[in-house]
Amino acid sequence: MHFIAIILIVMYSLCTNAQRKKDLTEDELSKLKEQTGIDPNEVSDDAIILSPPKLTEEDEGSKFMPEAYRCDACRSMAHHFVQKFSKAESKKKGSKLTYVEILENVEELCQDEFKECGVKNVLGKNRFSGPGLPAAKMSGMVDAGGLWTKRMQKLCEELVGEFEEDGIYALWDDPDVSFEADLCSSYCRTRRHTEL
Repeated sequence: MHFIAIILIVMYSLCTNAQRKKDLTEDELSKLKEQTGIDPNEVSDDAIILSPPKLTEEDEGSKFMPEAYRCDACRSMAHHFVQKFSKAESKKKGSKLTYVEILENVEELCQDEFKECGVKNVLGKNRFSGPGLPAAKMSGMVDAGGLWTKRMQKLCEELVGEFEEDGIYALWDDPDVSFEADLCSSYCRTRRHTEL
C-alpha cells in the first residue's frame, strides 16, 4: 500500500498544535515545496502546516495493532465499553443488563467501524488517537479507517477472549476497581500510555 503524503495549510486561528511556517527551517520549507508543489513564499508566515503521520512499515501493513499503540488503543477501547454499557443501562433506566443484553452490546461494539481511531501526527510525533484519549482533542491529521478499523475490532475480540463479555461488564460495574487500568493491564504492562 502506498502512502501519499498530504500537507494542509490552514490559518493559525483554526489550529494551535501544528507548526507555523515561520518556525520551519529552510530545509523543511524546501521539502514542503518538493512534496506538495506549494511555494512557501506564497504562504503567510502565520500559516499553520499540518502533516500526516509518518507511518512505519508495521503501521502500514500489520494486521495487528502495532506495539507502540496497543496501550492507548486499549484505553480508547475501554472508553468505548464505558459509553456502550452506560448507554445500554440508561435505556433500562439504570437497571443492570442481562447476560443476553451484555452479549448483544459487546458484539455490536466489536463490529463497530471505530471511525475516529487511528494514528495522528501531534506536534511531530505519532500518537494513537481515539475517543477517551488526549490526542483526540489535539489538532492534527489522522490516518484512520481501513486497517485501523480492523485492528480495533481485533483488539475488542482479544479483550473478549481474555475477559469474556460478562467479565468485561462485571469489571465495568465494579466500583472498587479502575476499569481502564484493569482491562488494559496486559496491554499497558510494558509501556505506559503516551504522554503529550
